Amino acid sequence: MWATNLVQLAMKIVFWPVNILAIATTFVGGLIMALPLIGLIFVLLLSIMWLPFFALLLGSAWLWHRAPQVTYPLIALIGVPVALLGWVYCTLMPGGGDPDDMQAKRQKQTMCALWPYAHATDGRPLVQQVQEEEGIGFFRAVMIMTRLAAMN
Repeated sequence: MWATNLVQLAMKIVFWPVNILAIATTFVGGLIMALPLIGLIFVLLLSIMWLPFFALLLGSAWLWHRAPQVTYPLIALIGVPVALLGWVYCTLMPGGGDPDDMQAKRQKQTMCALWPYAHATDGRPLVQQVQEEEGIGFFRAVMIMTRLAAMN
């Protein structure tokens, strides 16, 4: 779909500057997370700051699938910038040291990259639904979803 392609084009444009900046932000964030109480508060703040991105991504994707095609450009005016900003936010935030934290970070980035096809109808991340239904790993599910998005 053209909206997914537009999101991915915008991500390609900002990829290098964001990833260069991410080296510093993830290092500093990792140091902050190493401190027991301060790290817990920091992680809580990062999670709270992600909620508006998640709500707007989920809401605009839900609206995209239920609204008439005439309104797609209006929905894309909200969804594309939110998906791009959400991807930048996820890239800049530290992933923690735990593999589950890194997988959650990659799932958030994938939700942003595949907007408006990032969510299933029941509200779960589509990556998670594909993983559970197919019994496959995260990266394989992302590859399948990327191919499906490119076909539309």
